This record gives sequence, C-alpha cells and structure tokens, in this order.
Amino acid sequence: MSKLDTRYLFRDKERHDPSALPDYDTLDFVSSGQHVYGEIMWPDGEYSAPRPCVIMLHGFPGSARNDDIAHALCRIGCVVMAPHHRGGPGEAKENI
Repeated sequence: MSKLDTRYLFRDKERHDPSALPDYDTLDFVSSGQHVYGEIMWPDGEYSAPRPCVIMLHGFPGSARNDDIAHALCRIGCVVMAPHHRGGPGEAKENI
C-alpha cells in the first residue's frame, strides 16, 4: 500500500506525465429527492494505490470554499468531493 506523497502538499509537482494529469468534473447526486451539485477533483494517475476520498463541506451557501485545501489534498493523491448545499449555485428556486 502506497502512502500519500506529502512532499506536494504545499507545492506543485515539477513534471506531470501528460497521459496521467489531474482531472476535475461536476458532481450531481440526488438527496431526499433534490439534486445536490458540486465538483469532484481527481488526482494525477501517478498515484497507484487505492485513493482516499475527502468530502469538503463549506458552510452556508455563498461562503468561502477552501479550494486551496482541496487542491493541496488532490496533489498528494486524494480524490476530493465538494458538494454545494441545497439552495446553492445552479439550483432552481422551487427545489429550495
């Protein structure tokens, strides 16, 4: 089992394998009949062990999201999920 590479917690890697770059995607799941939107960040493909997942919850809608922490965790090999709260960006008012 590989350990997380904490050398990159506070800095980017010098080089990336172009075929294994980090990725970023939208998140959409249903909770109590309502869509919850957000983002999911995938670390680069150089991390070979099963990846830990961190769920970043950011307080009330419109508040700071701590993206710097999410990016740092992704750099060391974590999958990071950052769901928005119901009533957050992109959600229709009738669902609130």
